[in-house]
Amino acid sequence: MNATAPRKLARALPIAAILALGLTAYANALGGPFVLDDHSSIIDNADIAHPARYLPGGPGYASGPNRAFTYFTLALNHRLGGLDPAGYKAVNVAIHLAGALLVYALVLLALRTPRLAGSVLARSPRAVALCAAALFVAHPLQTQAVTYVVQRLTSLATLLYLASVVLYARWRERLDGGAVAGSRAVLGYLPVILAALLAMRSKEIALTLPLAIAAYELCFLVATPRRRLLYLAPVLATLTVIPMTQLGGRIAEGGGAEAGATRLASAAAAAANTTSARPYAEYVTSQPAIIARYLGMVILPVGQSIDHGFETYPLADPAVLLGLAILGGLAVLTAWLLAATRRRAARPSAVDPAARLVAFGIVWFLLGLSLESLVALQDLMVEHRMYLPSAGLFVAVAAAAGLAAERVAPRRWGRGLAGGALALGIGLAAATFARNEVWSDDVRLWADAAAKAPSNPRTHGNLGYALAQRGDVASGMAEIDTALRLKPDFYQAHTNKGVLLLQQGQLAPALEHLRYAVALAPDDAPSRFALARALHAAGDLAGAVEAYRAVLGRSGRHRLALNNLAVAYAQMGRLDLAVEHFRRAAELDPGDPEPAVNLGRALLSLGDAAGARAAAEAALRTAPRHAGARAVLGGAYLAMDQAAPAAEQLSLAVRLGSRDPETFDRLAAAYARLGAGEQADAARAAALRLRTGAGP
Repeated sequence: MNATAPRKLARALPIAAILALGLTAYANALGGPFVLDDHSSIIDNADIAHPARYLPGGPGYASGPNRAFTYFTLALNHRLGGLDPAGYKAVNVAIHLAGALLVYALVLLALRTPRLAGSVLARSPRAVALCAAALFVAHPLQTQAVTYVVQRLTSLATLLYLASVVLYARWRERLDGGAVAGSRAVLGYLPVILAALLAMRSKEIALTLPLAIAAYELCFLVATPRRRLLYLAPVLATLTVIPMTQLGGRIAEGGGAEAGATRLASAAAAAANTTSARPYAEYVTSQPAIIARYLGMVILPVGQSIDHGFETYPLADPAVLLGLAILGGLAVLTAWLLAATRRRAARPSAVDPAARLVAFGIVWFLLGLSLESLVALQDLMVEHRMYLPSAGLFVAVAAAAGLAAERVAPRRWGRGLAGGALALGIGLAAATFARNEVWSDDVRLWADAAAKAPSNPRTHGNLGYALAQRGDVASGMAEIDTALRLKPDFYQAHTNKGVLLLQQGQLAPALEHLRYAVALAPDDAPSRFALARALHAAGDLAGAVEAYRAVLGRSGRHRLALNNLAVAYAQMGRLDLAVEHFRRAAELDPGDPEPAVNLGRALLSLGDAAGARAAAEAALRTAPRHAGARAVLGGAYLAMDQAAPAAEQLSLAVRLGSRDPETFDRLAAAYARLGAGEQADAARAAALRLRTGAGP
């Protein structure tokens, strides 16, 4: 046998074990539906079908540059697989597995650094690395960041965050070993910056990445202060990327840099005073208790939910005091570990150098939590916020476990730690598999949340809507009514109830609930759009136009609002405005044939046959079997006095299912011009039957 074969096997087995754990844990994760924010971010997002729109200069990029790279990957998913959730979830699982391998690599690199090379953990580095990666890949607390499609925002940002740190660690290792120098060293640094910039274009949590790299440098590497600054300066400069992007966006709104700075300060002040209806102080003072809950779920992963509710904690609450004690204890422990492992020539430390790996993991954990704990967000607690911090937490746990194992079985602990990590990983993977079963069905997901938080109105409201969409309208209405009993001013429940009533044709109560929802949340575009649809259905065209315009004033790229507004204008006889808005809707989403077909109909009514033909042909490039597009194309040919192609297209529209009397009228006219009197008479008779409700 080749002498290197055992070493290759030793390197390959931990990687294979990590991948096997992850694939087992998420083997059932691909079959679930889109849920919650997936709808607005993917299904109803006109830009998601066009990856180029998320590149710099595109409208998708402009709407959210700090998340543009994540949405670019989602748009690539759409390009390859449309709206099948399985493809999106498969990519999310792949990102998670890659992140676990980077956790493994990070620990290996740290244990090869000068400060840790003499540690007892450096004798079995793969066992420690396997322990950290197994916990990361298999723990059920990660499911929300992996199985919830739109939370690729979190998992991709974390992957690139890890990648940047690992690339820096590897670059420093090669630099210190003399493998790179001069221009090669500069070129070798570029991937570090690229990964950092992509992380900062994936989600704002990457803001702390430069500080994590600085922590790695200070914890494990040796250099003079001047050289440290030289090594860290480029990556520390990226600390400005996210804030300056926000400032740049504000400047782009008009008024120059001074106005941009004023708007940014106003936004910060608004965030400091309120998030939704919750004061900023309540959010921040509640976070220590929330962090304590997160840590409890790491130790004992029970009580997971897609929605943990609205509960806040006063500063004197025992849960807040416990959280503050934990955070303070972690800070003191980190400072002590770093101080105890400082290099002293005269008096060597009795603490193993690997204690610095524990300290580094805690620093990573605190950095990862800091942004979303200090910037007030709508939800007090969501599980995906632990994804980035957990990478450091599991590194610290693995290092502490290795040090403890050394005390129990000096020099003989490596296999025991690896075996124990794998056994624990298998148990955690089973729990993750079970949690993913809950995510496989939206009714089951919200029923689970409602059972765990029966006083949370949002869980009942969303469960009700899911039940109704499943066809169980009575049960759905009952759940929404429960939500409204718990919180009578819960605007989302009023919106959901209004939409369901509208679907049932109960226009008066639907309008009542939707008007109340808009009064409660004037800036909520979904509520306003639902109200606009209800007004439209009730025949109040003026009110519908006003409501659609209000939606577009808050969300100018709302394609359905544009299309429906154009329909309302057409019904009011304002074909000029209808054409304008149909054209905007068609340009916004060329992949949707409906706005183009509607544009063609409006242009035909205005006598613009050439324009109608172009609109129909654009729709047919996307949907070749669209009956309406064939009918418009046939009508355009007829208006251009081309009877043969008109008859061909109109008869094809009929075969594809068109039941519009006007299509049959045009078909009769085309046949008449061709001298086919019998077919013309049959088409006229079919048009008459359709108008009298007798069918074609």
